[in-house]
Amino acid sequence: MIIDLHSHTNFSHCGYDDPEALVLEMIKRGVNVLGINDHSVALASRREEYLSTLTALKEKYKNQITLYCGIELATVPERALPSGYDLTGFEYGLIENIDSERTIAPDLFEYVKGFNMPLGIAHTDIFAFSNKKYGNDYKFIELLVEHNVYWELNVSLDSVHRFREHEYVKEFFVNTHQQDIARKSGLKISVGFDGHKMDEYKPYRVQSALEFLEKGKFNVVKGFADYFSKTK
Repeated sequence: MIIDLHSHTNFSHCGYDDPEALVLEMIKRGVNVLGINDHSVALASRREEYLSTLTALKEKYKNQITLYCGIELATVPERALPSGYDLTGFEYGLIENIDSERTIAPDLFEYVKGFNMPLGIAHTDIFAFSNKKYGNDYKFIELLVEHNVYWELNVSLDSVHRFREHEYVKEFFVNTHQQDIARKSGLKISVGFDGHKMDEYKPYRVQSALEFLEKGKFNVVKGFADYFSKTK
């Protein structure tokens, strides 16, 4: 199965694709589960349109692909959601910028208390973050598990990201110490291509990362229907 839990449409300012065209292309590419999580800064004023569009697509293509309606939550002031924003209807969120000096969530676990949906940490080296914040490379991972927050392996490789691979992902694939921490802690791990242009999508990168996780007996996020019930 190809389970990609990070993609964007033209609801994001940096996205290029019509949502339905993207869904159809992902079906064609053999994607079984797709999470669309456009940027919070773009959805601040388009909530109803976004939710209605994705809800209709979920129903229309339910026999061909499992689709999740998410949001990428920026935590720097100029891109964060306005206070009081209604998150009802969103099925999951990916949190970014937690390693920024300007983050509005210096205490991540206080921040996540305000959300009643599955949450993950997007494209972040959580081992380096843990070392910086706690003086070791495992404490933050333990806290993620305790608060049921998952971690994303972001396997993007496209022009929007200047064809740069995330070094933290490459490191995790070869670092057995990090792998042991993740495996023994029960850390939930997702995979996402973070696609912004469907003609640059590379499903093999998602598939190979998932195969690595499955073979290594990691706790893989495959969807969100029963996310909260699957804790270790």
